[in-house]
Amino acid sequence: MDNIIATEVFDHFDKTYLLDRIIGSGTGPVVRITETVDNGTRRGKYVVEVDASVLTRIRAFMEAPVVSDVQGKSVAVRKPIRLTSDQ
Repeated sequence: MDNIIATEVFDHFDKTYLLDRIIGSGTGPVVRITETVDNGTRRGKYVVEVDASVLTRIRAFMEAPVVSDVQGKSVAVRKPIRLTSDQ
């Protein structure tokens, strides 16, 4: 059984979210996000566990400006491909 130290439940756009703060074994607590979808093609329950140290990076990503092209459309950011000299 997980060592849950805090829980919060809220509804958003026909989905229910359960947030559990769990005592982690690594750099800090873990946040478990359980999304329950009752309508549509994605019906079901989805669970993600994120180490608390990663939340800073997620927040920075959400707050970063979006790169746009000359027409104002969002530009997809692609991860650079790294090849070795043999390749």
